[in-house]
Amino acid sequence: MLKGKLRAIDRRQMHRLHEAVMDVLQKTGLWIRGPKLLEALAEAGCKVDFQNQRAWFKPDLVEKQIASQRDRYRMVRSSLWYPFCREMPRRDVAWPDEFCVDFGFGAPWIYDYPSGEYRRPTMQDQVRMIKLGNALSEVKAVNAPFVCGDVDPRIETIESSRLLLLNTRKPGWVGTSSGAEVK
Repeated sequence: MLKGKLRAIDRRQMHRLHEAVMDVLQKTGLWIRGPKLLEALAEAGCKVDFQNQRAWFKPDLVEKQIASQRDRYRMVRSSLWYPFCREMPRRDVAWPDEFCVDFGFGAPWIYDYPSGEYRRPTMQDQVRMIKLGNALSEVKAVNAPFVCGDVDPRIETIESSRLLLLNTRKPGWVGTSSGAEVK
């Protein structure tokens, strides 16, 4: 078993990357869909264009948020699975007792490699990917891999839930991708 750190970039490169990200956040901003989040960002001091759903971040605000979150995540966890590392050791790598992953997160498109094109996923694609997640022993939770384009969006979550229940016994979740489903 290998253990240790893999350094893809050195400290100087990390600093340059950080500065470049800060520059993009300040000058280019982010497209953010959600008026409540945009309102919260405006209240926090971000420049916000509500009509175009865009926000720009001041570097000091980003740094303050990074500092406030730095020690918050001491455990490494999968979104559904029990924390598999008790702690994040300083200057070392957290190593799980068991390798485990969640599978599938509602992708709205499939890149069809043979044709070189993107296409909307179908229910058959959903079943195939659920069965793949079910077959992989490392996968401890199977979530709906796709947002299926061949189903009425008002019931897509219900149909995807049905397919999960029929094709895996592993825990998992399905998220809504359409405001019409919420009602």
